[in-house]
Amino acid sequence: MKGKRALVSGGASGIGSSIVEHLCEQGVEVYFFDIDKKEAQKTIYRIKKKKFKIPTFIKCNIKKIKEYKTSILNIIKKKVQ
Repeated sequence: MKGKRALVSGGASGIGSSIVEHLCEQGVEVYFFDIDKKEAQKTIYRIKKKKFKIPTFIKCNIKKIKEYKTSILNIIKKKVQ
């Protein structure tokens, strides 16, 4: 899956975090959304320790559809904030 791009909602903890980690292990360019910055930082730290490809965290409440849509479009256009 190397060279692919993935978006994961709720990627800071639980199953979402595991998905982020496994995609990074495979060399995927991963972007993950969550509202919990502290848990997101833990996920990124764990992935860095394993020397996998580092994901990009985007703090976003997916219940705010306009914000969520804009974030996705920015990733597609490669204008990640």
